[in-house]
Amino acid sequence: MNNHTTSLINKRILERVINLFTMPGLPGAGVFCRDGPPSLLHFYNRDVFADDDAAASLPSPPPESASEPSPTPRRRNRVALSLYDLDGTLIRPKSGYKFPRSADDWMWWHRDVPKRLRADVAAGRHVIVLSNQNLNGRVLRDWKEKIRMIAHEIDDVPIRVFAALDRDKYRKPNIGMLEYVLRMYAERGWDVDLRKTFFVGDAAGRAGDHCSDDRNMAHNANLTFRTPEFHFNQPFPLPKAPDEVAAVG
Repeated sequence: MNNHTTSLINKRILERVINLFTMPGLPGAGVFCRDGPPSLLHFYNRDVFADDDAAASLPSPPPESASEPSPTPRRRNRVALSLYDLDGTLIRPKSGYKFPRSADDWMWWHRDVPKRLRADVAAGRHVIVLSNQNLNGRVLRDWKEKIRMIAHEIDDVPIRVFAALDRDKYRKPNIGMLEYVLRMYAERGWDVDLRKTFFVGDAAGRAGDHCSDDRNMAHNANLTFRTPEFHFNQPFPLPKAPDEVAAVG
């Protein structure tokens, strides 16, 4: 085991120990990473990057002698991502209010959401959430607890959640959050198939939508875009805008 792989393992162990003390309840439901930008929260429940994948991203050692053939380059992994917004796409307040009142004030946007996420994993895709949030103090603590509850409900689905906290390059419709994800994959020896990657979000600029940040981020990144109504095959409760489509770009 090389030093780079050992360092990754030690970092993951430290993250889990820290979270056991800082996030009571639901032990093992996931980890909030602390090595990224301060304005970008990063959570995962199960690490899809196996140790040998991290090692495979490193260059092969040179041959010991001139007569020894050079080792065959290691093949990088390739994966398509299923990208989702969070609020209004995967979950909604169960209280019926516009904004949640507590950590447990959430329910699936539709009962088939977990089934669809499991289908993504079965198809070999990685599930990642990209969300804009305004969080501080108790609201931030409640949000973190909610994310762990969500992960606990679908503990068989490896999921990563990213939340942009400030109005900076990471906040949708900017593509900084996605670029951070792509760099993370590249550093671990994975290639992302952007042609097969899609983004599902409710902020699509339709009549009744609060904004168009999700659609615009997908457009800026040249990703296929879907509304949750289209993706989960559910009717939109308000009249659809004439330009609503299944894909963008």
